[in-house]
Amino acid sequence: GLVIGLIVPVGPWLAAGVVVIFSGPASLWMGRLGEVWTADGLRRARRSGWDFVNDVFLTSQIDHIAIGPAGVLVIDTKWSADPWPLDDASDWRRHNAVAGVKDQASHVRSLMRNRHSDAPVMPVVIQWGPPGSTEIGTWHLEDEVSLVTGSSFRSWLKSLPAGNFDPEAAREGWEAVVGHIGGRERYVEAKEGPAPRTI
Repeated sequence: GLVIGLIVPVGPWLAAGVVVIFSGPASLWMGRLGEVWTADGLRRARRSGWDFVNDVFLTSQIDHIAIGPAGVLVIDTKWSADPWPLDDASDWRRHNAVAGVKDQASHVRSLMRNRHSDAPVMPVVIQWGPPGSTEIGTWHLEDEVSLVTGSSFRSWLKSLPAGNFDPEAAREGWEAVVGHIGGRERYVEAKEGPAPRTI
């Protein structure tokens, strides 16, 4: 009776978990959760003068763009169950992440410069993994890209020195970048129709 009592409520959830893990969506879910964690770190930094937006599409999807005392951050969030060393240039995951976020940052930089902003635009890769997989205080700078472990993100953000740039021009450039969010949504809705309602 005890065994049956355990199997009846737990069995379906166990089966569902096995299906999720082996059919592939689990890694996508964790990747999205990593983006939520990064956004939470940025949200907490608002009291220090940071503002941010998520899911910006220019020529490709950008997870987060933030503006604050140090300039503009173009952030790509990654999740890996097997975290890769931040300073291992031979790791293909790291190589792809660095190349991708540099390309994204160049487009943001162009928009900012079009509004005569001299604020620095910094590409950043945030790597999340299982709890305890990385130590706080771990980050690495290479080829203008900051690679930061998720557990170190808030510490790294606080460590950034204030930049010397025109805040008004930077805000105009920021508005130009943020303006692409509404334009992209209108384009998608015109092409694909309104998003279906959900519960």
